[in-house]
Amino acid sequence: ASALGMKRTSSMLTTINKAWKFKMLLSACILLNCITIGIQTQQEVKHGLDATGDLVLSISEHIFTAIFCFDIILRVCSDGRMTYSPGSSEGRSNLFDAVLLFLTDVLITWIMPFISFLTKTDAHGGTLHVLFFLRSFRLARLVRVFREVRYFREAWIIIRGIGGSVRTVWWTIVVILFVTYAFAIAGLALIVEQLITIQSFGMDAVDYQRIDALLAILGGLDKFMFTLVQVLMQDSFHSIIREVMYFLPWAWVFFYAYMAVGCVVLMNLVTAIIVKNAMEQSQQDHAQQLRDKMVAERHAVKHLEKLFKAMDSDENNTISWKEFEAASQVPEVMNQWLLLYFRADDLSELFTFLDDGTGEIATSEFFAGLLRMKGQAQGKDVYRVQTAVDILSENLGSFMAEHGDVVQRLSLRRSVVSAGRGDL
Repeated sequence: ASALGMKRTSSMLTTINKAWKFKMLLSACILLNCITIGIQTQQEVKHGLDATGDLVLSISEHIFTAIFCFDIILRVCSDGRMTYSPGSSEGRSNLFDAVLLFLTDVLITWIMPFISFLTKTDAHGGTLHVLFFLRSFRLARLVRVFREVRYFREAWIIIRGIGGSVRTVWWTIVVILFVTYAFAIAGLALIVEQLITIQSFGMDAVDYQRIDALLAILGGLDKFMFTLVQVLMQDSFHSIIREVMYFLPWAWVFFYAYMAVGCVVLMNLVTAIIVKNAMEQSQQDHAQQLRDKMVAERHAVKHLEKLFKAMDSDENNTISWKEFEAASQVPEVMNQWLLLYFRADDLSELFTFLDDGTGEIATSEFFAGLLRMKGQAQGKDVYRVQTAVDILSENLGSFMAEHGDVVQRLSLRRSVVSAGRGDL
């Protein structure tokens, strides 16, 4: 009895863990927790909430931590400890989520305040205050929401694309740094040196101060590189270029050459590579494909349940040919058949396929048969049919080899009888 009870409990926990509503509830808790993190951080910096608001946030922290811990326990009970094994991508993701939960929720919300209570230290100062910055890492749990909730699939594709393009982004940064370094060296020789020369010839005080202002942002390799990054980011750079053009009219060619290489070529190339990686990884994401397939099958089952209830007029959980034929005359039922790509001419043959010889279609036969016919033929289905045809052909050949003379005599006798009937 104890083993049976444990088995039922495990089955119930597995059902809860796989339930779509539970995942949506957990995702909503993660989103709400991210909102409370921002409110609580602002409250600690500006002291903007009263005692009631602080109490509400504190209680919400404990509730969210308890819910997230329950999710961890639920996964262990339903899928076993291997669900946190680093040997698979899913296991690594779950392990990261568990470590993040411990560091940003359990440690800060429960363990550190408890230690502070035992040691009679300030709960809002010292080590605990330093560890508060870990709360910002909870926002990383939003990735789980994007991964598991189908409504955020586009966001998950973008995140996967960025993750798969880390090396590309890194080498892009290196190339941009090299290009910026090369242009900064050229700029010092072509622009800064000429500005210093122009200033040395003597001029009015206003122009002298203008060149001084330019040298303050261009007069050095590091300063020129920083200004080029500002040009690359297109951050209010036109005023700088126009100021340089006042003394060197051709300077716009230099800056726009850098923009052409840095902005137009490199940045667009990186964007194209990230998008390409995102689409490729989305197509190879077997876990996402499995979730989409489960969602499609769930909708298909609901659709078939509605169709079965519409045809089962006597509500005995079986459909006779009379009920099947009568239901096909109802426009609403026929429309549902059309959604499953069955025409009126196909229904008689369909009933024969679904019936196991009793003249009625049971619930299990209806759902199993239609779900198999709804999808495309798989390789194993084609192989099964081919094997059955080969066996049938082999048996027929053996029969003809053993009884071929009998079949010939019967065929000859049939021909003679047919000829005699023709003479009569």
